[in-house]
Amino acid sequence: MLQTRNVRRQIVERVLKGIPIRTHFAISLKNAMDSMALSCEANSTILNLRTTSDESIVEQASFEIKNELDEFEKDLSFLKFIQSDDVYNVEQFVEVRLHLIIFF
Repeated sequence: MLQTRNVRRQIVERVLKGIPIRTHFAISLKNAMDSMALSCEANSTILNLRTTSDESIVEQASFEIKNELDEFEKDLSFLKFIQSDDVYNVEQFVEVRLHLIIFF
């Protein structure tokens, strides 16, 4: 999750500085999302992880990762929006971001 946070931060920094967004950002986020989704139980968003490397112990920790997957979808939608042909998309993002900063 730390790596995806860093990718998100780099995306926002580039947008605010007016630097073009490279395709590798979307590829990284999509790969992370797909990897998490494929690690879940079939037809669910439950991720089961062994709690030890000892093969004889069957204890597992289960995590509901629907929220994380939804956040990846939002990130990918944002990238699609920010790279669209709408000439005001960056201005809309900055305006919303400023309102959030003032609000919090």
